[in-house]
Amino acid sequence: MAGALRSLPKAAKAYGKAAASVAAVAGATLLLSATPMWAQTESEQVTSLPPAGATPADVTLHYDIMVGGLHATSLQFSLSLDESDGDEEAYFGQFKAQAEGMLSWIVDFQMTSEINGTLTEDGFRPEHYESLSTWRDNERRVAIDFDANGIPQAEVVPQPDRAPVPYEYRDGTLDPLSSILTLIYGAAAGGCDDQVEAYDGRRVYRISINGGEQVVLPESSINIYEGDAITCDVSVDRVLEVWRGETTPGRPKKRYLQDIKAYFAPIVEGFPSLPVRLEAMSAYGGARAHLVKIERD
Repeated sequence: MAGALRSLPKAAKAYGKAAASVAAVAGATLLLSATPMWAQTESEQVTSLPPAGATPADVTLHYDIMVGGLHATSLQFSLSLDESDGDEEAYFGQFKAQAEGMLSWIVDFQMTSEINGTLTEDGFRPEHYESLSTWRDNERRVAIDFDANGIPQAEVVPQPDRAPVPYEYRDGTLDPLSSILTLIYGAAAGGCDDQVEAYDGRRVYRISINGGEQVVLPESSINIYEGDAITCDVSVDRVLEVWRGETTPGRPKKRYLQDIKAYFAPIVEGFPSLPVRLEAMSAYGGARAHLVKIERD
């Protein structure tokens, strides 16, 4: 019994890391971001997060992340599309995540990300992205503005312990949320065969999807969706980051999530197929994200 009690803090820490890892990946792809929340080590506090926009959501999806059969994190993803000029549409996206259940007793984990921009015939053209995350007592804020040439300019508070990514590597990248939307729309249009490069203020990483197998999801006591779906294999690989003055391209030494599978289905009229389930493996065990609620404006 004493040995079990001594091992509890270690197990709880691993449980928290697994849940935060999945939430981060979900945040950066709605199920795909590559910024683990526990990597934040600075103590400087952030006091505000100006909203990226005030557009009401056309659709809001709610997900529960289960780790080891336990509810660890809740996710919320909202998307609005408004016709603007010609074939262009203004878009607003918001992603929220927070610890639930046992994890909320251990750590204070929250994350909010917002994006606004324009959807054109050439794809998503982001304008302003902002993210505020809390892990334990540490907060981190990232604001990314895209200049006239589409190159992202980032402000990170507190400043990361690494040099800025060179402009030539940022050119052609999107913010994490616009990257997610690009992959979702691509999967709906042509199946699971697409990739996009994202810049999160600290690194550039490539998110790729492939596969496209037709499956049938069975009835579930957690997930509200059952029926036909397309499953896509997802991979997240680092393209470049500059750590303490050294440029380090290629795969990270440690991949936080592996064997990622995203399931898409046409669940909301007027929108492409959207994620209804996510499965992944991490160094801390398996995890699943289930769709539990859909709201329409």
